[in-house]
Amino acid sequence: MNQPTCATRALRPRLWLAALLALLLGGCSTVNSMTEWVVGADDDLDEEISTYVEPTPGAPTGLQRAWSHGVVGSPDKYMPQPRHFEESGGALFISGFQGDVTRVDAATGRSSWDVDLDTPIFGGVTTDGARVYVGDADGHAIALDAATGAEVWRERLSTKISSAPMVQGELVFFQTLDNRIYALNAATGKRVWFHGGSPSPLSMMGAASPTAFSHGILAGYSTGDVHAFEPQTGKDVWDRNLTVIGGRTELDLLQDVDADPVVSGLRIYVVSHQGRLMAIYAPNGAQVWQSRLSALRTPLLDGARLYVADVEGYLHALSAEDGTPLWKTRLSDGMLTAPTRFKDQIIVADDSGRRFAVDPASGRVLGMDKSGESYQADPLIAAGGLYLLTRDGDLERFE
Repeated sequence: MNQPTCATRALRPRLWLAALLALLLGGCSTVNSMTEWVVGADDDLDEEISTYVEPTPGAPTGLQRAWSHGVVGSPDKYMPQPRHFEESGGALFISGFQGDVTRVDAATGRSSWDVDLDTPIFGGVTTDGARVYVGDADGHAIALDAATGAEVWRERLSTKISSAPMVQGELVFFQTLDNRIYALNAATGKRVWFHGGSPSPLSMMGAASPTAFSHGILAGYSTGDVHAFEPQTGKDVWDRNLTVIGGRTELDLLQDVDADPVVSGLRIYVVSHQGRLMAIYAPNGAQVWQSRLSALRTPLLDGARLYVADVEGYLHALSAEDGTPLWKTRLSDGMLTAPTRFKDQIIVADDSGRRFAVDPASGRVLGMDKSGESYQADPLIAAGGLYLLTRDGDLERFE
């Protein structure tokens, strides 16, 4: 999903970070869990810890695997699976990097149809129940019949489609790698409008999915810009920039907004790759608060707390009201998935095959499982279960 473009070849030694595939910080493991308690200003959040200490809670997560089925093919060596899949009407719709799209029964894991688009998919799929929408690496926006998998329409856009699309009403929204967002008629694929943002000389092969909120549609660009649009016309409602000035390496210059915005009433929470988490007032885009935090995965808003998995393997909890840091826990020396709430725990996995159960109030690691699988797609809560997709293309249901 986040593979460097040709403009970022110099980042090849740190490919995993730029591509959501790498071990971000090396180091040895010891027997203690590591939770850092934060009180007051966020200066403590900037402290660097040179070695990774794997949490050892002394217990498994308690997640019981109901089944595991291979549903899509595994990607090439350095490429990840798309991070987004979706459920509708008891069916899961999943895409693989190699171009396969499949419909899976949420209860049994059995596939009812599988379509090979024969071109890479970076972002994943979305559905409105009638059609499944996906964008490919050749710049095609595609709609498939949700019941049969038959192709309904195909529209050529400007370049690679870098995130999962988003459907709202009669429109479906796609975002391309060159910072363009397209609004297409969901039934026909006919173009309604598009917006072209400023190109970025450095970017990742990924982006936030377009997101609906009360005043329009949100799009995050690789320039660090977050735009709000009127959904029917594409007219700019407001824009906000998350750019952080400075940095010593090309990696520091990557300002991408890859995590989907989180919407709650009149608040929008957005985070960039390069160090800025911001709460925005939805009607006009005004900043409410900001914090120094870098993330590529969508935060979790759960009540009065915002949980963020950062690029260094920490899980953070902050006050959603004013951004006050509450706790942070080092979980992984690799890339974490987005956090999700399952029952009374925060569940997050990583690309080394670990699953973590974390106490929402304290950040204490309640349990950890080691599966040997690499998790790159974000967890999905649906049909009473927790679903994880491995890098090898196996779909797992936990209860």
